Parts: sequence; C-alpha cells; structure tokens
Amino acid sequence: MSRLARGGVPTLVPDTGTKALDGTAIESPYQRRSTSKDRLPDILEEHVPVDSDERAPVVRTEGWPRTGPDGRLVHTIDPDAREGWRGKKSGQSSIYNGYEAHLVVDVPDLGSDPVPAFVRGVSLRGAGDDRAEGGQAASTTSCDAPPPSLPTVATPT
Repeated sequence: MSRLARGGVPTLVPDTGTKALDGTAIESPYQRRSTSKDRLPDILEEHVPVDSDERAPVVRTEGWPRTGPDGRLVHTIDPDAREGWRGKKSGQSSIYNGYEAHLVVDVPDLGSDPVPAFVRGVSLRGAGDDRAEGGQAASTTSCDAPPPSLPTVATPT
C-alpha cells in the first residue's frame, strides 16, 4: 500500500525528510452481529481508556462472534474488521468495528515554507491492534523502500 501511495507523489516534489504520523478510525460498513460477553472491545487491557465506561450495544446473532486467525473476536461479516476504541464524536460510539489507518505525510522542516502533505507511507490494521506497531509499519515502509519507478518509453532515433 505504501508503494502505491509513494507512486502518486510527483517525482519533482522533493522529500522533506520531516514526516508526521497519524492514525484514524475507519468503520466497517457491515452490521454488528454480536457483542463480547463484557461488552468491551477484544483489545489489550492497556489500550482501554481509563475514563471510559461505555459498552458496546447488546447484539446476539446465532453463530456469532467468530474467532479470527489472530485469535481476536469478529463481530461482522467483514473478516478483517476488529473492535477498537476511538475518540467519541457527536452521534458516534467510541467502540467500533473496523480498521485503523496509519499515514505518514510530508511536513515542512521547522521554519521552512509550507509543503504539500503527500502520503509517503500507509499501514492498515484491524481496529484495536497495537497502534505503535501500525505506526512503525507505516513509517518503515515509507522510509525503507524507494518509490516505484515509472516505465520509460523509448524514443525512436
């Protein structure tokens, strides 16, 4: 995915060398089919916000939840979506099923002119996965691999 993102950056745009990393929640469009027994997301305990008392809505469908290959519970027909926490916004629950996208973008060096915020690295993980690992994956792929080269067209002589 990072190679695809870097391929969209015009070659005349220099790499600033200074990057910003951020993650954002992407909710799965599929309906919740189940709820964990304690109605909390199936995530590492240290990732649960200390001040949160919110619980997932009670939903019970026969045959759900299922267990994914990673050992975590799957509550939708989207086999890669997982439960996670996000910052609460108006009309949204903090508990959601979906993904966490981590993006590495160009930012200007301190005191420099503004630069376009081109995406240089991407990592997409199931919600509730370790965010540090997702961020590290996005920044590693943005820095280690060269951008894809465009095919060259031979000119007739």
